[in-house]
Amino acid sequence: MDKLQFYVNEKKVVVETLEVSVDRTLASFLRNDLDLTGTKVACGVGGCGSCTVLISRYCAEGECVRHSTVNACLTPLYSVHGTHILTVEGLSDSKSYHQIQEAIALENATQCGYCSPGFVMSMFGLQTEESDAKAEGNSCVSTLKTALQGNLCRCTGYRPILDAFYKRSLCNSKCQAAKDGCCGTNDIEDAGKSVGKQSAYCIENKRAIKQNGSDKEMLKRIKEILLQQNLQCNKPLTKFLTSTKSSWVVPTSNEELAKAILECKNFKVVAGGTSDEFWKSLADKPHIVIDVTKVKEMRCVKLTDNYIRLGASLTIDEMQKELKLAVNKLSESKTKVLKALLKMIEVYASGQVRKSATIGGSLVVTSSASDFQTASSGFGLTTNFAKFDGCDNGSNIVESIDIPIIEEVKHAWYEKVRRRKDFDLALVNMAVLVTSRSQEKHKINISFGGTLLQRFTIAEEKNATIQELIEGTSDFVKLIKSQVLEHICPEQLKLNPSVKSFVEATTTNMLIKFGVHLTDGSWDNDKRYDILKSTRLLTKSEPGQPKHDLVHREVPHASAIKHATGEAKYCDDIPKLKNELELIFVLSTRPHANILSVDFSEALKVPGVVGTVTHKDILEGKNKFGLVEKDEEIFASSKVTCNGQIIAGVLATSREAGTRAAGLVKVEYDELQPVIFTNEDAIKHNSFYSAYDIKLVKGDCEAVFDEGNNVLTGEVKVGSQEHFYMEPQSCIVIPKGEDQELEIISSTQNPTGIQMEVANVLNVPAHRIVVKVKRVGGGFGGKESRCLMIALPTAIAAQKFGRPVRCVLSRETDMIITGKRATYLTQHRVAFDNDGRVLALQMAVYITAGNSIDVSMAEIERVIVNLENAYNIPNLDLKGYICKTNAASNTVFRGTGAPQAAFLMENIVDMISTYLKKEPSQVRSIQIYQDNDFTPYGQSLKDSTVFRCWTDCLSSSNYQSKKKDVEEFNRKNCYNKRGISINPINFGIGYTALHLNQGAALVNIYTDGTVLISHSGVEIGQGVHTKMIQVATRVLGIPGEKVRILETATDKVPNSTPSSASMTSDLNGGAVMNACEELLARIQPYKQKNPGATWEEIVTQAYMDRVSLSATGFYKVPEMGWDPETRVGNPWSYFSSGAAATVVELDCLTGQFQILSTDIVMDVGKSLNPSIDVGQIEGAFMQGVGLFLLEELVYDENGRLCTAGPVTYKIPTVNDTPLEFNVSFLTGDGNPKAIYSSKTVGEPPLLLATSVFFAVKDAIRAYREANNKDRNFRLDSPATVEKILLACHTILDD
Repeated sequence: MDKLQFYVNEKKVVVETLEVSVDRTLASFLRNDLDLTGTKVACGVGGCGSCTVLISRYCAEGECVRHSTVNACLTPLYSVHGTHILTVEGLSDSKSYHQIQEAIALENATQCGYCSPGFVMSMFGLQTEESDAKAEGNSCVSTLKTALQGNLCRCTGYRPILDAFYKRSLCNSKCQAAKDGCCGTNDIEDAGKSVGKQSAYCIENKRAIKQNGSDKEMLKRIKEILLQQNLQCNKPLTKFLTSTKSSWVVPTSNEELAKAILECKNFKVVAGGTSDEFWKSLADKPHIVIDVTKVKEMRCVKLTDNYIRLGASLTIDEMQKELKLAVNKLSESKTKVLKALLKMIEVYASGQVRKSATIGGSLVVTSSASDFQTASSGFGLTTNFAKFDGCDNGSNIVESIDIPIIEEVKHAWYEKVRRRKDFDLALVNMAVLVTSRSQEKHKINISFGGTLLQRFTIAEEKNATIQELIEGTSDFVKLIKSQVLEHICPEQLKLNPSVKSFVEATTTNMLIKFGVHLTDGSWDNDKRYDILKSTRLLTKSEPGQPKHDLVHREVPHASAIKHATGEAKYCDDIPKLKNELELIFVLSTRPHANILSVDFSEALKVPGVVGTVTHKDILEGKNKFGLVEKDEEIFASSKVTCNGQIIAGVLATSREAGTRAAGLVKVEYDELQPVIFTNEDAIKHNSFYSAYDIKLVKGDCEAVFDEGNNVLTGEVKVGSQEHFYMEPQSCIVIPKGEDQELEIISSTQNPTGIQMEVANVLNVPAHRIVVKVKRVGGGFGGKESRCLMIALPTAIAAQKFGRPVRCVLSRETDMIITGKRATYLTQHRVAFDNDGRVLALQMAVYITAGNSIDVSMAEIERVIVNLENAYNIPNLDLKGYICKTNAASNTVFRGTGAPQAAFLMENIVDMISTYLKKEPSQVRSIQIYQDNDFTPYGQSLKDSTVFRCWTDCLSSSNYQSKKKDVEEFNRKNCYNKRGISINPINFGIGYTALHLNQGAALVNIYTDGTVLISHSGVEIGQGVHTKMIQVATRVLGIPGEKVRILETATDKVPNSTPSSASMTSDLNGGAVMNACEELLARIQPYKQKNPGATWEEIVTQAYMDRVSLSATGFYKVPEMGWDPETRVGNPWSYFSSGAAATVVELDCLTGQFQILSTDIVMDVGKSLNPSIDVGQIEGAFMQGVGLFLLEELVYDENGRLCTAGPVTYKIPTVNDTPLEFNVSFLTGDGNPKAIYSSKTVGEPPLLLATSVFFAVKDAIRAYREANNKDRNFRLDSPATVEKILLACHTILDD
């Protein structure tokens, strides 16, 4: 065949296969060929869920239609022949939208919006798939979290998403929550029924919710389409010839499969296509890809007396369903292996991956971490290979597996230790099978695997009880321990020597857990809490406030509906322009080396490649950039100073061609020494940016130390963190064809920064460069300065070739080349009295800047200035140093040093309370700032609310009662311990660089009464556009639907301050108010003259009288400024304060924990928009959980980032959120220093995640105390499961 045929959103699509390469993905086709850009590609490896779509297939063996939510970025385009694909666009139109989309939009479950379409489709998949959860009455919460476990969100913290789906009756009608009246139905026929209320204050044009039964009717139509397609598409041995002279073959039987194999020598077998190995293999020379998903022998299900046979082409999701059916049919004595496999499947990848990955693929993929392979080895599954007469080529093709269901199986147990609760690779996994043919004789079969441990299986049969066999001193356990040491992955040992201790402890502890299970059967090896509780006590709008006035109201995000429907456009969603080129970077593979040569010859032979761009294409003296210092090369000229530095760019007509060509560029190096990666390396080699050393002194620390007070010294580290914004760095540069004009569309937080740097590099006046930003899919500081790395090469290429150039980084490249949080090394000395009051603190702080200074001086300044956090410390001696290293230049990240400062100070207080054996909250309470105290740099804390937040949090969280509950739990439990911590924060708001504390706006009123606002802020998910519209409604006295913000553009508002430091709403809100007040003053006479006239009539009268209906506004923050030399003055406009109390439960045998509850009290003044602000609090808090506990960046000895993507770098998922999450706004008079008495809230709540870290540390301490170990111990951040486990067992104490 030469044509692919399938349906998308009920429309027929026919594709000429000779125009499509064999490695084309469904996501690429949907976006680039059908312009269905609601399907996002945030990672490209199936690790984030942003590309989720619903695929419907006709299932021949069951004569039914099967609906599956899958990752479109991992779905081969050729595999969808004969299917129906539903994207997020298929759920809505211009007049109506789906209930799920309404829930996301109007329940404030979206911020930047980039991930929202994926969540919508996962939730729709939960509704449409034939779910066993219905029949079994599973918990609504458990089912919901399972459905969303493959979807990542960096903004919201997941709580509003869960609440939106849960509250708006989108869950299982048979769950207990529904019976309790908390949750409704998810039946298809009821899916159009809205039980939530449409927001009365929605700014966007309201749409009707699709009527009852519309989903049922749509699925019926899809079924009819598939039945019709089945006759046309499901033909024997379908074969497609692709554009790369390869073939895609789809046999339907073993006979056809044998025929296909006999016809070729070089072939690849595929079923699910979820393996990275498969996609990389397609880059080889032309070959045949054999898709075995329809081979009937590989889709078999057979239940016998002794085994259940499952075909290799069944997906893991189908396997799960078949196992559940078998469990219901068989006697309890025969289901032990099946139940253990079901446990394994629960922690196997994500829902999307399980619906694509197959049994056969899971068995043959090369991975020691494979859950499936460890379970197969441990549980004694039999692998059956396909047999073909006269053909040896296919001897390794798996046809089916046999799972034992014999009564001799006494125990089957699966355990997986991983860093994150869901969708994570096993660090260590274990499968245990115990069989017995008599009461005396037992056989035990154990398989271990994981990313840290090469898989091995070991068995023992003896006349002994199982407890005796796995007892710590038994010969069998000794054999296991020796095998563990032999099988530790050497690559992992190179990266981290403590891996050996961790693996030894973990494998031993796994056996202990299994032993506890054997003794009383009480230990759930993967306990799931089916709890979803949250309260939000928010501020209210003012009494008698007019309906049109949206200030202080819970207004949904101004683009929320577009986020949910997939209509919101981001940089790479813009359709391809005429003659457009794609830019792909060539990166260094050495951390410090001279460049000897760069050979492009092979790259230039790739079809579609147009040319290259290097430092030679830049004017002399213009190859450096930087917002503060121009110390970083755009293209490395003669030397590279980090792994991943940009050497050159390849220009091609497609992204795929450019990527292939860039991989063919050959670079020769002469390596240099020294290579500096860490703070310790920098100290050793005296490698610093010494011009930015900082010191802050208050009082006389040495005199206090000499007085004989209690003194502690120590060292602690805080790790780095990747921004992991969902939208990768993106830029399009369009030459306008005259006077060197350029239009730049960028996913940036800093349009003016790009404008000025491009103008400088190209030697073009700034007024010829226009930078535009519609919206950004998350930034968190990562797109403030590092966006220049993408914009500058793209602009240079566009100027060179005179054509539009697009540069969109892959997730891997983005993580490799862009900056992150700095890593910290601190050395401290603290004096304190017997009550725990800090009398003097000396601390030296070292941070890694990387290979350029970027804006690291802002980070070291912030950490030193904010180091006292919320405590009044009489004597301080603080020093900060910026280390120059051979790593990609680090940059600012939400909080810019303040989160680390808070952590360092809370660690000091924790050390003191532990040393004195005092309750930590008491030690904290006696030294929290009071109203009218002064900071170490002399700023008055007049109207300080930090102590009020503290006392309110103690009360609202029931801290003392929870503390007693924690202690009682710990007395009763040996291996599970709980911990509790309450922590305050005090965060200064503003830029210490005084000139940045300004905002500007342009407001135009049109003669139909509509208003268009332009301002200097960028919408990055924080809701700034929404808040600006709210401000305009109050000043102008008009409803929100009359006000619009189109984009941020440098030709509308010049000289903009970056959208960062939590200042965007404050600065631009003041500017918008200023402009609106100017306009109101102009039209006020017409209002007074015609009191009964409508707004439109008044505007028209003013226009007819030649009154300008356009005004600029400006705002600068008053009463700010300090001496950067003496560090004295008022660096902040005001302070944002809060407190959080957290309870965790820790499995001390694995290091894994669950946040049971978090209670937050936050001072937001009089919130401009309570629903947006509470979302910022929850999202920042969960980002802090990632920083302090989950997210770890790992580099090899060559400086290569080993955790470059969601497969290895783990941000929090839906199951990492607190089971109970309560947020309260502090009540009071508001903030006189910001617009309408509000306070900003973007960054400060991230610091509150210290409460989770120190609750975990409290739980570790409880375990150590119970085992008579030292209460005092060091725990660095992030407290990953490895560090937690080693701390529990005192392995890291030395």
